[in-house]
Amino acid sequence: MAFTMRPGEPTTQAIRRRARTQLGRAADVLTDTKLPLSERIHEMRTSIKKVRALVALSRAAAPRKAHRADRRLHKLAAVTSNLRDAEIVVKTLDAIVPGLTRSRKDAALVKARLRLVTRLRGAERAFNAASVAESVTVQLLRERHRVRGWVPPHGGAWNKLWREPCVGLSKTYRRARSAMAHAYDDLSPDAFHAWRKAVKTHRYQMLFLQGVWPRPPTTHLAELEQLGEMLGEEHDLAVLEETVARDLTCLPLDSDRDRLRALIDLRRRALRAEARPIGERLFRERARIFRRRLQDRFRTDAQLGGDRRERTEADQDDAAVEVRDAPAPAPAPLRMA
Repeated sequence: MAFTMRPGEPTTQAIRRRARTQLGRAADVLTDTKLPLSERIHEMRTSIKKVRALVALSRAAAPRKAHRADRRLHKLAAVTSNLRDAEIVVKTLDAIVPGLTRSRKDAALVKARLRLVTRLRGAERAFNAASVAESVTVQLLRERHRVRGWVPPHGGAWNKLWREPCVGLSKTYRRARSAMAHAYDDLSPDAFHAWRKAVKTHRYQMLFLQGVWPRPPTTHLAELEQLGEMLGEEHDLAVLEETVARDLTCLPLDSDRDRLRALIDLRRRALRAEARPIGERLFRERARIFRRRLQDRFRTDAQLGGDRRERTEADQDDAAVEVRDAPAPAPAPLRMA
């Protein structure tokens, strides 16, 4: 996989290469006018999130430079937030109230959708008119050249950080675990959004490191992806709720806003109930225990991989000996014409 670390590859080289690849890909896809604008924005933001996950792994070795790089990448992604949110509220409304494009019964919600679509088209025109894509592309390519600044040379702090590949990973695991506990204590959209961001970062780091394990943690990764999708939908509901509350022209009547808010709350409660057992299963261990378990698995898998390579080499040597020691075939008899 393009984002994963290769077995035996130096950590600094792997982070540098994946970060440069993702930033170059983000610049390419953002300027690809053959793709829909929404897909270009989504792919660009995904690539930036992956790079920020790599920055988080680098923070222990180069804290100041990594922190500055993370802030720059965050600002780059924020440039497209308004356009992304304008699209998300339309899709979210269609998901919780299906059939609005064909329905004439619920006139208030139909008008609200038309208003949100108008806002989306306006955001798209503003994005294109201001040449935002070209400006962001230039900055993405600039960040691609600056990767070496926050990926220090191998040795020193890197040796301390990467005694085992799981040391840096356990920090984001701890952050995601704490964010989950806070989310279900606080129950605010912001708390669940913070948990979502921590889960995304943890998943991308696991994805990056899975290449060094002969037996990748595929189940863990699949559940992280499922949990991230649920929390992403929960955040989309919060964006829709905030948009309708802020723009009263969407739903002027309190009764209509209350009705939509009830639908949002119903779906939100269902998502949070579904996400909780998955989160408890993924983050049931303390970070220290999680790190030790992954380290043990890494050592075991590495040993098994080494044993398999030794057996393969031994089999090849045995085969070579058998061929070398085999008696030469008898010469074929000559045939007289």
